[in-house]
Amino acid sequence: RKQKSKMDALIEQLATIDGQGIIFCNTKFETWNVQKQLKANQHTAQVLQGDLPQIKRNLVLSAFREKKFQYLVATDLVSRGIDIDHVEIIIHYDIPASHHDYIHRIGRTSRGSVAGTSLALISQDQHDNWINIQNAINPSSNTKHNFSKKHKSSSRKKTHGPSASTKNKRKPRSKK
Repeated sequence: RKQKSKMDALIEQLATIDGQGIIFCNTKFETWNVQKQLKANQHTAQVLQGDLPQIKRNLVLSAFREKKFQYLVATDLVSRGIDIDHVEIIIHYDIPASHHDYIHRIGRTSRGSVAGTSLALISQDQHDNWINIQNAINPSSNTKHNFSKKHKSSSRKKTHGPSASTKNKRKPRSKK
């Protein structure tokens, strides 16, 4: 059986999502690649990253708030200081560099009294970073995963060949 790519895993997961979401990538270049593949698979998506002029960033954010497209493909530029109430899912196409960035990313969902979901697509080359993030968030877990062995499927974790996806439901948080 041919192993699925990270993009295949993403497209498969998107088929189960009805609402709007933000897909985080680590590089500006990757945001354009992901957007291109999403559009090729009939998903509506726009890019938001630092190379866009501020006026274009404002237009993209405004259109996303008005629900004119389903996915915002972004760098960590969007992980802080952006308030969008209706984001139902955060997808980490790339694992962030630190647990602080991970926490800021997932903070874009679960606004007000609405629960949100975070999905991480983890490739083998991002495995060690993912373990570091998990251990920083929950030091008592001392998380260790072996990606060379097949993981058992559960509602929280699925393996997609070289990529694993982890879904975490976040509890709603109250607005200050």
